[in-house]
Parts: sequence; C-alpha cells; structure tokens
Amino acid sequence: MSLNVVTMTLLELIADILRLQTCIENKLSFKGILMARTLANYEQLFDLSRRLNVMSGEISELRAQGDSIVNGTEWDGVSANRFRDFWKQFSLDLTKAQEILTEGSLEVDGKAQLYQRADA
Repeated sequence: MSLNVVTMTLLELIADILRLQTCIENKLSFKGILMARTLANYEQLFDLSRRLNVMSGEISELRAQGDSIVNGTEWDGVSANRFRDFWKQFSLDLTKAQEILTEGSLEVDGKAQLYQRADA
C-alpha cells in the first residue's frame, strides 16, 4: 500500500473522528437526541460503545506502528525532516482521536445503562 493511500485512509478516518468529536463536544444536542427518545435500544448502544472502544484501540495500534516505522527509517534531509514533523503532528492528532473515541464510548455506555435501568 502506497504512502498516499495510507495517508488518504488516515485522513478519512480523522474526518470521521472529527465529526464524532463535534457530536460529543455539543453535549446538549447529543444528550437531547438521546433523551428525546423515550425508548432506546440499549443493546445497540452497548454495541456502539464497544465498537467505539475497539476503534480507539485500533487507532492506538496504528499510531504505535507508524511511530515505529517513521522513527526506525534511516532518512536524512529536508524532506525527511518535513515528513517527521508532519508525522509528529499526525501522531498527536491520532492520540486526540483515540481520546475522543474513548470518551464517546464511555458516554454512550452510560446512556445505555440508564436506558437499561429505566426499562427494567
């Protein structure tokens, strides 16, 4: 897989994560959406929480692999320095995405538990 394909895939992933971040940061709207429904499929919410958590782990693995590859590559020059600078920022962005997914997972799990208790 070429670097361009990997970069595009990662950028698409980040775009998806940023959309999720917007939803999480706008907690009033997010909570309003969940609270507006008197019925919720809490099993689906639990599944969403698990999937967000898995995605967070996958991003962590991706970041670690990328860090290892970038740091282990012998390459000098202006282009190498520019790419390493890019990767450092990208790695920080991946860490932020991982945190957002983890927070989202916890928030959705909490909502699922509330709906499950209300249904009992």
